[in-house]
Amino acid sequence: MAIPGAQAPVSGVGRTMRGIWVAIFGVCFAISGYLAIAGRGNPWLPLVFGALTALFVLEPYLLAWQLRRRQEDLQITDWGVRRILPAGKSEAIAWSDLREVWILTTDAGPLGDDLYFALVAGAGTGVAVPNELAVRTDLLAHLQKPQGFDNQRVVEAMGATTHARYLLWQANAQSIR
Repeated sequence: MAIPGAQAPVSGVGRTMRGIWVAIFGVCFAISGYLAIAGRGNPWLPLVFGALTALFVLEPYLLAWQLRRRQEDLQITDWGVRRILPAGKSEAIAWSDLREVWILTTDAGPLGDDLYFALVAGAGTGVAVPNELAVRTDLLAHLQKPQGFDNQRVVEAMGATTHARYLLWQANAQSIR
């Protein structure tokens, strides 16, 4: 796995923000719809706010569908982490080989993969895990075990909307397990 110069929210933070946006767009949809029916508002506004509400409601389902379509899986064991890719390919890293944990964010959201966990071994090898797959398998809980893991950087990365890199953990003398 090559790590480009690139870098989404902790699952709870993402769900909370999604709920807030759904509520905001839903209220705007209702108000603009009422005004349009009463003849005092632009008839296009309810369509815009309705589409935005639907997008935020459907986003988690679209991402889950995309993962199923790609037939990806993540196995987390006492040995390490293995990402199963389509066509029988896979990436793997042993906990003992883990040297760094990064979050890489991109500007591909909201419907594209915009956050990846990069588990790095020596010589630039390792495993890249899309956020949706990481959330489904609770990868973050496993990564938070070693001393020195920076949860604040996770929060920062989850709010990013551009290409960025966030170092969450780096091996010193300690091991992850």
